Amino acid sequence: MAVVCFVQGFPLATRSRTTVHELAAQSRSTRTRKDKRCRLLSTEDDSAEDDQIPELDGMMIRWKNQKSPFKDGRDLLPFDIDVLTPPSRRLGRFRLDPRLNCGDIIDYDGTSYVVRRVRMHYAFRNGTFVVTRKTAEVKTMGRKSLESYLERLYNSKNTMENEQ
Repeated sequence: MAVVCFVQGFPLATRSRTTVHELAAQSRSTRTRKDKRCRLLSTEDDSAEDDQIPELDGMMIRWKNQKSPFKDGRDLLPFDIDVLTPPSRRLGRFRLDPRLNCGDIIDYDGTSYVVRRVRMHYAFRNGTFVVTRKTAEVKTMGRKSLESYLERLYNSKNTMENEQ
């Protein structure tokens, strides 16, 4: 029976079928962990052993496409929310999901806003660029629906004029 670790259907070691225990012997650290992405593979047809999760003694695996966390604390920074519709105003500073992106909807005081633009402001400190603040520019849902309606109406008039 061999213990092989798979990531997205591919073995951890591509050149040979190195077992996890052989990899663990190479990197002796004090940490132990169980991983659900590893499974037991056996040459026999043992269905009872296929469901077991091997214990990785002293193993530190770096998974494919795994990124290290940011050191500047950008996920902890709050967003400054600005409303774009004239007159522009600031809603406030809120701690939102760090993956906030264009098209997301924010509800505040019974009003829904759509995120139009997200900006990260950088400063050069100690030889690297560090995120200092984050800004999200939003529009109200009513304003967005009105703009999309007027845009569709304008485009339909242009297509009708081009056909004639």
